Amino acid sequence: TGQVKADQEGVTWASTNTAVATVENGVVKAVAPGSAKITASKDGFRTGDLNVTVNRKPPIATLHMEDADHNAADGFWYNSRGPELTPVYEKSAASDGTCIGYFGEGDVEVLKFTSSAAIKAELVLTMGHNNSFEPLADIMDAKLNNVAIDLSAKNYVTDSDGQGGYTFQGVSFGEFDLVAGENALELDLKGNAPYLDDLMI
Repeated sequence: TGQVKADQEGVTWASTNTAVATVENGVVKAVAPGSAKITASKDGFRTGDLNVTVNRKPPIATLHMEDADHNAADGFWYNSRGPELTPVYEKSAASDGTCIGYFGEGDVEVLKFTSSAAIKAELVLTMGHNNSFEPLADIMDAKLNNVAIDLSAKNYVTDSDGQGGYTFQGVSFGEFDLVAGENALELDLKGNAPYLDDLMI
């Protein structure tokens, strides 16, 4: 709500779009997103108007990481691979450079999280490898809530010291509409698989 005033007494207030905003005694009340014009008139003459735009307040959502489904192509986990090493963190900071999950060719990882509201969010996957490779689409397929994510324009190149050393870098998958309730990010590894460090939302 907001108070508007006229420089004369006894004006009549009106809104050109009461579905967006109403006005009574100079008090403007937002109804729904959109635009409206608030007018003041007296004795049949319009003495002023005010353009009003109503914006929807961005929703605030609470994210909760549920669990992950692991499917190793060879039927078992080895080295640093394993269901106990789930690369998921809620609102995580930048990667600390610690590899917590390696996935081989043919492995499938489904990361599940719930959102308390339908919101738009950016998904960033932090990964590292001791080889340089691009594009990302050659390495994995990705789906969010069973809808394919286009990775064709996503490249991933990591630095290597030539002795097996590598850095972790965040790769943005883009912004997506999350649903209220459970969301699932599926990663299907099909090439020289990276080390996945964490998922940042």
